[in-house]
Amino acid sequence: MLLWPDPVTLSCFLWTTKKPLKEDDMPAPFNGHPPISVKYASEDAFIERVLKESLEFRWSDDGKIVLIIAKNSPICLLAGVPRISYTKAVKQPGPYGLQWDDTEFKDKTLLFQSG
Repeated sequence: MLLWPDPVTLSCFLWTTKKPLKEDDMPAPFNGHPPISVKYASEDAFIERVLKESLEFRWSDDGKIVLIIAKNSPICLLAGVPRISYTKAVKQPGPYGLQWDDTEFKDKTLLFQSG
């Protein structure tokens, strides 16, 4: 059993295995995993099948930033200070996080010695 020392304070929308929905077709309330709407979904949001073995988590040396990699490509960057996340799964800011920012990615990855 995996125990977390602290409560979750930041999340990131990684992908969906279901096609994004039109805003009018979004169910409310959600049962299980919430879908993403076409308004926010990028071309990278839909991944039909991801093997857990293809996921990698890289932590910065100070432990405040985590980079999530799928199929050898970064898909999400979570920064603890300030609490913010960037994901390739969204195309505009909203309830699913912020769209990927290459400048932020390059700046933040300087904090990784082994990445």
